[in-house]
Amino acid sequence: MLRTGRVLALAALALAAASCGGKPEKDAAADVQTFLAAVQQRDVAEFERAIDRPAVRGVLRAQMVELSRAAGLEVEGGPSEFALNRMIGPDNLQLVDAASGQPMMSPPTVEQVRPMLKTVEKGVVCLHDGTPQQGCLLTFQKQKGGTKDEAGETRQAGWRLTGMPANHLQIAIAPPPAS
Repeated sequence: MLRTGRVLALAALALAAASCGGKPEKDAAADVQTFLAAVQQRDVAEFERAIDRPAVRGVLRAQMVELSRAAGLEVEGGPSEFALNRMIGPDNLQLVDAASGQPMMSPPTVEQVRPMLKTVEKGVVCLHDGTPQQGCLLTFQKQKGGTKDEAGETRQAGWRLTGMPANHLQIAIAPPPAS
């Protein structure tokens, strides 16, 4: 029963993230930019500070179970923690220039990130793909400080990655808006 509740909650989060409507919360852009800089620079320590690993694992697990079912497979318990953890890291995401498709040479600025954010619900934003449908690529949630991460470190308050797709992801970053 608890497992079903978790899957339903994750499905609801994924559905909400897919809609990506509304204006982004003002303070999200800086934390999302810090996350994207960690991805671009392959900074594992900063990447870990910018994610909620248990939440991301849960979203990935739900996606993998759904993909398996769609392929006619049923694996009891879903993918292992080890397999899920290997899917979460800066090497599994790539930032590219929206115009050329080439890897970015430097991290995006807050001004580049801000127009890519849409509020899903209070305290949840998505980084959308820039298409007219504005499909959600990554989901971030505002979290309180003072909690412990998996390594036992005390976390600061801020926006953390809580959802991402199970496959290798390219994030196209548009040039900064003209001043």
